Amino acid sequence: MNTYKCCFSFMLVVQILFCFQPKVSNGQEYKLVWEDNFDGTTLDSEKWNIEHKIGVWNTGANSEFQHYKRENVSVGDDGDGNSCLILTAKKENFNGYHFTSGKVTTKGKFAFKRGKLEASIKIPNLNKGLWPAFWTLGYTPVGWPDCGEIDVLEMGHAAAIKTGKVNSFVGAHLFWGPYPRDYGKEFVADQDLSTGFFKHTVIWDEKNISVFLNDAASPYFTMGITGSDTEEFRNFQHYVILNLAVGGSVPGIYNYNEITANFPASMYVDWVKLYQLAEDFSSDELPLYGSFGVFQDEAPVDMWMDLGFDLFEQNKNLKSTLGVTPKAGSNLLSYSISGNDEFVVKLSGTLNRNLSNYSKGSIQFNLKTNIKSNLQIGFADAQNNEAFVSLADYPDLDIPRDGEWHSLYIPINELKDRVDISTLKSMLIVKGEGAAGKNIAIDEVFYSETAPVGGLFGIYTNNTTITEKFAINNVSGHLYNWENTVAFNALIPAYEGEEVLSFRSTGGAGWWGFGLFSSNPLNLNKFTDGYLNLMLRTNASQTFNISVEGANKTKATIEFKNNNDPYGFLRDGKWHRITVPVSDLLQQGLDLSACANVFTMNGSTIGDIAIDDVYFSETNGEIDNPSTCYPVSLSISPKNKTLGTNKEQQFSVSALNQFGNIADTQVAWSSSGGSINENGLFASDAEGVYTIWAHQNDLVDSTTITVKLKNQVLQTNKSRVEINYFSGEKRLVISQLDVNDKIVVCDFMGRKFIETTAKSERLIVELSNYPSSVYVVSILGKSGMLNRKIVRY
Repeated sequence: MNTYKCCFSFMLVVQILFCFQPKVSNGQEYKLVWEDNFDGTTLDSEKWNIEHKIGVWNTGANSEFQHYKRENVSVGDDGDGNSCLILTAKKENFNGYHFTSGKVTTKGKFAFKRGKLEASIKIPNLNKGLWPAFWTLGYTPVGWPDCGEIDVLEMGHAAAIKTGKVNSFVGAHLFWGPYPRDYGKEFVADQDLSTGFFKHTVIWDEKNISVFLNDAASPYFTMGITGSDTEEFRNFQHYVILNLAVGGSVPGIYNYNEITANFPASMYVDWVKLYQLAEDFSSDELPLYGSFGVFQDEAPVDMWMDLGFDLFEQNKNLKSTLGVTPKAGSNLLSYSISGNDEFVVKLSGTLNRNLSNYSKGSIQFNLKTNIKSNLQIGFADAQNNEAFVSLADYPDLDIPRDGEWHSLYIPINELKDRVDISTLKSMLIVKGEGAAGKNIAIDEVFYSETAPVGGLFGIYTNNTTITEKFAINNVSGHLYNWENTVAFNALIPAYEGEEVLSFRSTGGAGWWGFGLFSSNPLNLNKFTDGYLNLMLRTNASQTFNISVEGANKTKATIEFKNNNDPYGFLRDGKWHRITVPVSDLLQQGLDLSACANVFTMNGSTIGDIAIDDVYFSETNGEIDNPSTCYPVSLSISPKNKTLGTNKEQQFSVSALNQFGNIADTQVAWSSSGGSINENGLFASDAEGVYTIWAHQNDLVDSTTITVKLKNQVLQTNKSRVEINYFSGEKRLVISQLDVNDKIVVCDFMGRKFIETTAKSERLIVELSNYPSSVYVVSILGKSGMLNRKIVRY
């Protein structure tokens, strides 16, 4: 449903389009393999998720206005006796938004690759500002657009609003990576689609994706997917999405006051069905990925469960209590202990969940209790096999029992051998021995593919002694260049390893920024008393910020301001070690339990700047880094130069490091004669061949320079020419010239002051208006050349 456009995509796609009449190959027939007819009064929690967040597409290109709510999704009568899924948009203020609406997905519960997907949909009157959609996204941790997107139905277009055909103007679209690339097509139906149910069909096979309205014999949209760049539609399963958006790029409305549609407005879905060939059918349970929320409000998650929908709470010997402040959001599980018997609280799902990707991860949640006795934390699979970690056996995992909120982390590796984590049923079980008058509360429960990190954790480093690192692989870890406001380059040599984040702002936007983002938020709580370490280098004068963003929308920022830089940083164009006590970040309210944007930089503008070797440490002090760059070769330029006396030659040197990349140099210069300064500037007033050396530690490179006294060479056939300088009058008198001889006067740096042609045998050159210097007079004619040095005092 994203409407980002790419200017060259149409030309690209034209090459792979052709007319397509859908057929079933090899005599096979499509079989119905999945459906939901939305019978009854409740949504099937084993098939669907209800979104209860702002839309992921509210920002950026789409600019939608709605906040999605559970309450806007229902199953019931459409008014004509049809039991339907009902997605209702309302004009109401909620959480900072002026509209709410409904959205459902099958993410993590159902996905498919190839087949015939159909839905029977009745739209509301869209005029103007409503944007219904039936679409799919690739089920993969790879982000958009590289996951692939198939828009089977989009309506509410700005062009249709202008022509008065908004309720009959339908569109289909495909998006794919990496730019993004896209191709779409619109179609005007001969009926108003708000008057009843219409069938929208996508047929996806190995060669094409085609979209039909009702039972048309031919599609109104077809795109071939055999090209080398369309692997998104060959490699990934896709999950189904239905939603009703308000405003944004498709309606072309970016001011919520311009929305004139009637509210409430409902989109009705009578049924959704998938047909597949036998060869395409798969019944495998979808493995979850990323951060998986069990009971959470604000912890950043990729997928989640909803209490009362697909998650149920059970307890034994506990009594629910009110008045406890949640760790985050507005919901929590809070209990008082009934007696001295064993108590249990269990969170279980309506269907089994495949957490095979989390074998090296952890269960993370917040716990608040004054129970002093041992607690056991665990989970159970579909066969009722249970596994627990006893906190008495793992004191480093335990928390203070002081009646305050604390984060608890249970490594799944300690549990996975006793249960089948590919069929988990009970996602969290907490049990212990109770005592009257004691309390326990649980909040923000989620699964992470990583366990809490400690000791040393690399954010952006090639240090081989740091074994746990954030990986920028465009799957679990990303480097996001915010709206392309940063130009990454190699203008500053790396401090260590083969890569460096060397960049400058691109201008235009008036700001710049980038972030290292973890799809699965990192738990960095073990660094509470530790340090954030990085190498930083610039001579730019502009202000910039370094930030770390944590759980529950917390953030800590370090401002670097010229002449008032923190932590001893100097803007001298050299690498400097910055060591930030994490306590300085915590004072700003940073919550390290779930860091998604683990390192960001931003500002208004910036010149050349670089960071490298970024890591967290539990203790202070530099660590060994075998990857620290050092030069292994030097190369002087220019080579074997020829120079005239009283002229200067600038030499420079470049170096390569052990990785074959440009290295920093701090060389000492020397020469066998003449003079050369610390910056490599050479001069000599005597003829000769001289050797120039550049030294850095044990490295050396050399070259030669030949100095010739060109300004004293007298051509015999010009020997009759007389050159007289009268210092008192500051004038030059040249006699015995040939007509048309060329006369040039330069200073000893080669800068030309006078250039003229002789009109007779005698020429007077005035030097009174020129500075005191050593001048070279050159005479060139058909009979030869003469050079003479003149000193003008």
